[in-house]
Amino acid sequence: MAEMKARLESAQHILWRILTYDYKAKQTGMQFYENKIRLDVKCSRDMTRVPKEEFEERVNAVIRRSLPVVKKFYKRSEVPKGIDISKVPENVKEIRIVSIGDFDTQPCGNPHVDNTSEIGEYKLLEIKRVGKDTYRFVGAVIKEGESLEGEITGKKLSQKERLQPPKGTRDFLPEEMILRERVFDTVKKVFQRYGYDPFKTPAFENFELFTMKESIGTGEQDKLYMFEDKSNRKLALRFDQTVPLARVVSINPQLPKPFKRFEISRVWRYEEIKRGRYREFWQCDVDIVGTKDMLADAEIIDCAMAVVEELGFKDCFMRINNRNLLSGMMQFAGIPKDKVQDAFRAIDKLDKVGIEGVEKELESRGIKGKQKEKLLKIIGIKFGPKKALAKAKDLIGSNKEGSEGIRELEDLLDNLEAIGRMNIVVDLSMVRGLDYYTSTIFEIMSKDQKIGSLAGGGRYDKMIGAFAGSKEEIPAVGIALGIERIIELLKERDGARNKSVTKVFVIRVNDDVKKDCLKVVQKLRQAGINTQVDLMGRNLRSQLDYANSLGIPYVVVVGKEEVKSRKYKLKDMATGEEKQITLEEIISRIA
Repeated sequence: MAEMKARLESAQHILWRILTYDYKAKQTGMQFYENKIRLDVKCSRDMTRVPKEEFEERVNAVIRRSLPVVKKFYKRSEVPKGIDISKVPENVKEIRIVSIGDFDTQPCGNPHVDNTSEIGEYKLLEIKRVGKDTYRFVGAVIKEGESLEGEITGKKLSQKERLQPPKGTRDFLPEEMILRERVFDTVKKVFQRYGYDPFKTPAFENFELFTMKESIGTGEQDKLYMFEDKSNRKLALRFDQTVPLARVVSINPQLPKPFKRFEISRVWRYEEIKRGRYREFWQCDVDIVGTKDMLADAEIIDCAMAVVEELGFKDCFMRINNRNLLSGMMQFAGIPKDKVQDAFRAIDKLDKVGIEGVEKELESRGIKGKQKEKLLKIIGIKFGPKKALAKAKDLIGSNKEGSEGIRELEDLLDNLEAIGRMNIVVDLSMVRGLDYYTSTIFEIMSKDQKIGSLAGGGRYDKMIGAFAGSKEEIPAVGIALGIERIIELLKERDGARNKSVTKVFVIRVNDDVKKDCLKVVQKLRQAGINTQVDLMGRNLRSQLDYANSLGIPYVVVVGKEEVKSRKYKLKDMATGEEKQITLEEIISRIA
C-alpha cells in the first residue's frame, strides 16, 4: 500500500507538470484509487481531443529517464527562489521540497519513490468532460505482472452495497453504544480523578500539519484520509489526537503549564482491516504538556493503569523503554544516522513477524553483518528493571545519548516505585512506530498473551516547539488507550448487559386510560427515571413482549382499577414478582 502510494504521488507530480506547462491546464482535483490516478483540470481547449497515445508517451518519456526523486526539508526563509510555496500555511516553518530530477520541483509532504524508474508505466484510461471547461483524466501505473482490474472511479454499487457502511467503519446499535458509553464514562471518571480536563479538536486538519518534520513521519502518511474541499484546500481526517493537541498548544502559549487534558474522539486511518482494527475508531488520550519531569510520565502511566484496572483488567504490567537509550544502542551497533529510523521500523515489527522476520526486514533496509548482529543482541534485552539497565549500561559504555536515556529510565522507575507501581519490564525491543517520540515510551500489557497491549504512549518533547516555530522545546508526554480492543474484550467477557437505557416501560391496558397513563409516565420521567410508553396501540401481551425484548427491568401497568385505587402494578421482569403499590412507592423503589 505504501509503495503504491509513493508511485502514484510521483506520477501525479509528472502529470501535473505536463498538464500545466504543455496544455496550459489548471488542476482542480485529484484522487487515488488502487493503482489509479484521477486528475480534474480546467482548460480552455477541448481536452477530449488530446490523443491518448500522445499523452501517455509524454508521461512515460519522463518516467523512462530514471530521474532521481530528491526529498529535502528547508526553513521557510531558505526555500530556493522559483518554488511556489504560497499554498503552504504560514505557520509551517520547515517545508519539504520534492524534486524530480530537472523536470519538476514543488513542496510536498507525501511519500515518493526514490527514482522515476520505480513508478512503472503510465496508462491513460479515459479523458472525459465533467463540466464547463473541466476535464477528468483517469490513468493507472502498472509494472510487469500487475493488472488494470477494477474500475477507476469505483464500481457502481448495488442497492444492497450502497446501504452498507464503508469498509472499515461500523454502525453501533443501542446495545453496543450502551456498553461503549459505559466504558467512556469510566475512562472519563478516572481521567478527571487525576486532574485532567476535557478537550476537543476538529475532525479534519490541514493536510500539511501531518507532513511537518516533527509530525507523524512519512511512514504513516500513506494511512491518512485526504481530500480537497471546494476551495481546493488539501485536508486530512484526524489521524491521532496528539498532533492536533500539539497544534492547539503551539498557537495558545498563554495556557497555564502544566497543561493537563484528555480527549475521547474518533480518528481515521487507512490501514489493513482485521479483528479489533478498523479505519474509523475511537481513541482515549491523556496528556501533560510543559514539564520534562519524569514524575509526569509516572503519573500518565499510573492514570492509564487505574483505568484498565477499573474496567476489570487486573493482571497487567508496564513495558517501558527510552528513545534516547535506543539511539545510544544504534550508535553502539554502528548504525548510520540515515538508517536509524529504518532500524526502528524493523525492530517495531518484532511482535508481528518474530526475530527471523526482523532479520529479513533489517537486511532489506541495508542493515547487515555486524550491525545486524549487534541490533539483535540489543533487542534480546527484556528483563526486570535493574538487570535490564545493567546490561544496557555494559553495552553503551560512556555513550552520552544512551546514558541520558538510562538516567531518565532510572528517574521514571523511582517515581513509579514511590507511587506503588512495581510490575514493570524494561524491553529494549519496544520502539513504538511514530517518529515523534523523543524519550520515554511505554505500553500497558496483559499477562494474557491473547489480550496483548491495552495502552501505549510516550514523550514527544520536540513536536510542539517545532509547530510553534520556537527554538526551545515544549515538553509533553501522553498515552492512548486501546479502547476498541478493550471494548471487544469486555464484550467477550461480560456480554452486553443492557439492550436499552430504559428502566421502566409503562403499559396502558386500553385507550380509556391513555391520559392517566401519560401522567404516570411524566411523573416517572420527572423523578429522573428513564421511561418508555407504548406508541403503537398494541395489546397488553405485545407490550410485555416488547419490554422483554429490550431487557427493560420493570413494567408498570395502568388500567381502570389502578387509576381508581391509585395503586399500580409493578412487575420485576427478571424475577416475575408483582406488587400493587402507589406511584410514590414505585419511584422510591426504582429511582
